[in-house]
Amino acid sequence: NKQIKIKKLFNQLVSDCLAKLGDDERIILDTGDGAAIGFLQHPEDALQVAREFREVVTGHQHKDYPELEVRTGIHLGPVSIVKDMNGQSNMVGDGINDAQRIMSFAGIDQIYISRPYYDFISRLSEEYADLFQYRGQQQDKHGREHAVYELVDLAAAESAPRIAEKGEPGEDVVLLLELKLIADVGLAGFPNAGKSTLLARVSNARPKIADYPFTTLSPNLGQVRHKEQNFVLADIPGLIEGAHEGKGLGDEFLRHVERTRVIVLLVDPAGYKETDAVAGVRVIEAELKGYSRTLAKKPRLLALNKTDLPEAEAVLKRLRKRYPKRKVFGVSAATGEGVTALLDAMLRTLAANPRPVHVPAPGNGSGAAQSLRVERGFLIEQSSPGVFAVSGRQLERLSAMSNFSQPEAVSRFQNILKKVGLDRALRRAGVKPGDTIRIGGTEFEWED
Repeated sequence: NKQIKIKKLFNQLVSDCLAKLGDDERIILDTGDGAAIGFLQHPEDALQVAREFREVVTGHQHKDYPELEVRTGIHLGPVSIVKDMNGQSNMVGDGINDAQRIMSFAGIDQIYISRPYYDFISRLSEEYADLFQYRGQQQDKHGREHAVYELVDLAAAESAPRIAEKGEPGEDVVLLLELKLIADVGLAGFPNAGKSTLLARVSNARPKIADYPFTTLSPNLGQVRHKEQNFVLADIPGLIEGAHEGKGLGDEFLRHVERTRVIVLLVDPAGYKETDAVAGVRVIEAELKGYSRTLAKKPRLLALNKTDLPEAEAVLKRLRKRYPKRKVFGVSAATGEGVTALLDAMLRTLAANPRPVHVPAPGNGSGAAQSLRVERGFLIEQSSPGVFAVSGRQLERLSAMSNFSQPEAVSRFQNILKKVGLDRALRRAGVKPGDTIRIGGTEFEWED
C-alpha cells in the first residue's frame, strides 16, 4: 500500500510542476518502473521543472516519505509521435534512450544533463553556463560513452555539504622506484664514441666532454629544434659487452633507452678496445636484445661519428658493405658535417613511430585516484551465533570512511549496501532481526 501511495504522490508532484509551465504542449509517459519521461518544447522548461521537482521531493522526504528519491536526466534531441498497427500512439527517437541513460548516471538528488543539452543551454546566458560542472565520460551498459554535466545550484554550492566522510584508513607500503628518463631519441654506443659531443652540437645541453672513456656517468637530455620541430635527445652513457648483465653499470643505463622511440647507434671509427667499429655494431645490438625484446624491436639509425678523421672513410665503406639494407650516416659531431641529414632521419623516424598512449592498469592501492564506486565482491561468514562478518576491500573502506552520526551518511551507506546486493546475500545466509553485522571495524544491528 505504501508503494502505491508513493507512486501516486510521485505522479502528482510531476503533474504539479509541469502545470506551472502554462499551456505549452508537453507529453508525459509513465515508464511503469517508478520513473516518468517528459517531452517539453523549450529546453529552459526542462531545467525549471527539474529544479522545482527536486525541491518538492526533498521536502516530502523529510516528512512522511523518506523512501521517495529523485534523480533526473535531461537530454536535447528530436522525437516523433507514431502510431502502431493498433492505432496506439507512441514516442520514438534516439533521444529517449539517451535521456534515460543520462538519468541512470545521476545519484540521488542529482540532475545530470547531456552534452547536446549543455551546448544549447550554456549559450543562452553565462548564468546558465555557470550552473553546471563537467562530470566526465560515463559508460552505459551497452558500452557507449556519454559526456555528462551536473547541475550545481549556486546556493547549494555555497552551503555546507550534507555528508562529510571521515579520513580513509592509512596503509603502509614499501615501494621500489626506478627512474627512467623520457626522451624521443637515444644515442647509444661504446664509451668515447662522441655521443656527448653530438648532443652538445644539436641541442641546448652542455654535457661534460673529455677525451677519455666513461666521461658520462649519467644520462644527459637535450632539447633539439630542427626544421620547426622539437624533440628530446638523450645521451646514454657508454655501453660495453655484457652491459645487459650489469657490467659497467650498463643495465642501469639501458633502462633509460627503454623510454625512447628511436635509437641512434653511434660508432667510433677506432672501435673500442679489441672490438673494431663494424663488430661493435653487432655487440651493441646484442646488448639491446639481451636487455629486453621490446628494446631490440625499436627503430634504429646507424651513424659513424668522427668522419673528420682520416681512417673514417674506409670504416664507413665497411659499414655500408656489412649493412647494405640500412642507411649508414657519416657525421662529425666536432665539425657538424652530416649532422643535418641525421637530424632529418630522426624526424622522419619519429613521425613514423608516434609515442603510444599509456593507459595505466588499475592498481590495488586505495589512493585519491580510486573511485568510491563499490565493487560487488564480498564474503559473508558467520563467525559465531548471531554474528555475521562481511569482508570486502571496498565495503570495508566505505564503512571506515562513513560518518554514521549523520543521517544522510547512514542513508547513503544503506543504499549502497542494497545496490551491491549485500542485504539479499545476508538474508540468504540466514540473518535475523537483532543479529550483529560486522564490516571492518564497525558493527551494526540487523533490522528488517
